[in-house]
Amino acid sequence: MKKQLTIWLCFIMFGLSAHVIAQSNPLPEGLPPSRISFKVNNKTVYIPYWRNLAIGTRRTNITNAIIAFHGVNQYGKSVYDNLRSAAISEGQLNNSLIVSPIMMELDHMNYHNLDKNTYAYWTRRWKFGDLSQNSNRVSSFTVIDKIVEILLRNNPNLKTLTITGFSAGGQMINRYAAGSRVSIPSNVKVQYVSYAPSIYLYPDSRRRISGSENRFRTPSTNCSNYNKYEFGINGNLNSYMRATGATAIKRNLTNRTVYQMIGERDTGTRYLDVRCGAKLQGDNRYQRARIYTNYVRRYYMRNDNKKLLVARGYGHSAGAYKARNVRKVFFASSRRSKAFDVHEFDKETSTNEITVYPNPASNRLHLSGDSKNTSYSIFNPQGKMVRKGINNAPEITIEDLQPGMYFIQIKTDTFTTQKTFIKN
Repeated sequence: MKKQLTIWLCFIMFGLSAHVIAQSNPLPEGLPPSRISFKVNNKTVYIPYWRNLAIGTRRTNITNAIIAFHGVNQYGKSVYDNLRSAAISEGQLNNSLIVSPIMMELDHMNYHNLDKNTYAYWTRRWKFGDLSQNSNRVSSFTVIDKIVEILLRNNPNLKTLTITGFSAGGQMINRYAAGSRVSIPSNVKVQYVSYAPSIYLYPDSRRRISGSENRFRTPSTNCSNYNKYEFGINGNLNSYMRATGATAIKRNLTNRTVYQMIGERDTGTRYLDVRCGAKLQGDNRYQRARIYTNYVRRYYMRNDNKKLLVARGYGHSAGAYKARNVRKVFFASSRRSKAFDVHEFDKETSTNEITVYPNPASNRLHLSGDSKNTSYSIFNPQGKMVRKGINNAPEITIEDLQPGMYFIQIKTDTFTTQKTFIKN
């Protein structure tokens, strides 16, 4: 009887182990068709990624590059799609390279039947820079280093590099901004945008005083690990952060441009870290972002290089990358193509002396007031410029335009105004 029971228990345990080993789940948005490849320990490592352009091709037109990471549920395509839409809205897709790597985990490796010797995969601690689980172990922070090196090598006219992550990806970038050791030329502006992380890295023992968002001191607490990694840097550092060292971490955090990005409605608790070390940082993501920004601005800031970036109207969503004020951070160049963001017309200026009439109009459009020697541009609802000129004449000919709604932007020496009109 004992022998039969032992055999039965062994059978059950083997079955459970086999289930765990064979557990497989697809990536929620499918496996990206593209791969980033680089060498670690003289062995090739592959990382799947979403992108608008291949990262390994040399280009002279790219002036803006973005590396963007997903959250714990690995919706990397959604992060990429929203940033691509933002680039289009700002008229900068043609000069921007956007890459969104996928941090693979074992169940995805199994489902997509990927080679575990060449593809890097992690536990969910990829967000903290830990080593991968495959035989050629690589820190997730080293992956970012390698991507940065590839971008710098292949885009000689690069001017701005933004490294960002959403949710768990935001935790990753918050720590990478402090720990990264990759060398970047001084002529490339680098900024880190940590969007909606659950917890932040505090490089000293101070935390907010309960009930306050801008007063800090070392807390009296029974939470013994609140200042150890991944909450702080006083112990438990992984190999990458240990190689950087506490002194360099503090120096990096002080010298680098870092945005704490958050949706103003991100006040829920879904997927929120509620460990004792996390609770000392605030009650929700929105509050934690505000508190942490106050903290780094007080103790770890140089030349106003720490900012809070609030996406109005958004909760915990990658869609906030399309918010107007957020787009301006990622695509800050004054360079614009003829693609125009028609949403800029959602609030017509009413304080200026120029009006458009008749409206609707058939063949001629008139501008009242002091409108001579002003420039104008007319856009269709898709944002394409269809007419531009100098308004020296008392009227603008529109008879060749198709019937429908249009937007006209009028510029003078002292102001710019936007109007909407209908072509009959």
